[in-house]
Amino acid sequence: MKSGASFCFNANHKTLLRHLGDGRFHSGEQLAKTMAVTRSAIWALAHDLRALGLEINALPRKGYRLAHRFDLLDADQVRAALQADALTLLSAIECHDALDSTNTYLAASARAGAATGTVATAEFQRAGRGRMGRSWLSSPGGSLCFSVLWHFADHAALSGLSLAVGVAIIRALRGLGVTDAGLKWPNDIIWRRRKLGGILLDVSGEVHGRQACVIGIGLNLQMAQAQGHEIDQPWADLAEITGGAQPDRNRLLAAALNELLPLLCGYGVSGLQGLRDEWQAYHHYHGETVQLYQGDRSISGRVAGISADGLLILDCGADGQRHFASGEVSLRMNGQHDG
Repeated sequence: MKSGASFCFNANHKTLLRHLGDGRFHSGEQLAKTMAVTRSAIWALAHDLRALGLEINALPRKGYRLAHRFDLLDADQVRAALQADALTLLSAIECHDALDSTNTYLAASARAGAATGTVATAEFQRAGRGRMGRSWLSSPGGSLCFSVLWHFADHAALSGLSLAVGVAIIRALRGLGVTDAGLKWPNDIIWRRRKLGGILLDVSGEVHGRQACVIGIGLNLQMAQAQGHEIDQPWADLAEITGGAQPDRNRLLAAALNELLPLLCGYGVSGLQGLRDEWQAYHHYHGETVQLYQGDRSISGRVAGISADGLLILDCGADGQRHFASGEVSLRMNGQHDG
């Protein structure tokens, strides 16, 4: 799958997905009649969706069907699954057909005055971003990509925040039965040391020192093999982990927000300290000897934990313990390349 497309994902693509989402065959003639378009238009829409990584079967005299279940994002369904405390903290939830990236969109919304607790998600990201400038590939239904806007009083309150967000996501995944989900410092969500998702924070200063933080989260739900070939590290998705019984995206998003919004509400006061032991319990590399890459330099050491502000602590033998800041390094197992 290409991270971009030569067409605009639009309401007609979404409508076709809604019809095909039940996994049954639908004739081109009936689809054309229902959608008030030509059969040629149905063929073209299906062709577009295949280009985005969706697997659509087409058989003579049977019609079209999606090879896998598809759940459209629905703000009302997400709200209905929120617990009372999370619902109180949610200012707005926006479900878009397509965006360049949910983080970029919500950062612009913050500059325009969007409120704390605004959530944005999209069926398709044209230019999703990951950590250290990497692209984040997504296709409609293949992943859950969403961003949350939260304001903090000052920059110091953001210390270790991406690690705290990881704790919230692991709580949500484990609550949905994904018991082997864990973390890799600083911002990766993993399953059996294969990447399941990631976290990206974008921070901008506002008047009077207030900080607008956009927290972006991406989780692999049901990746097409063609899309997986473009990823430069071992990966996993929830379809594989659950044997095809993955939660629909609305339920998954609600589970994440039920954990994340209350955590964000108290984070400006409590910080990472109260979550530190839990984060380390989820860290799949705790106690391992690793190579830490920082630009052209590499440092070998045993992962001893994290500091109160989220720095990685390595035991480096004769050099003693050293601390490393998130956003500047890549963590890799000795002899392996985990990304």
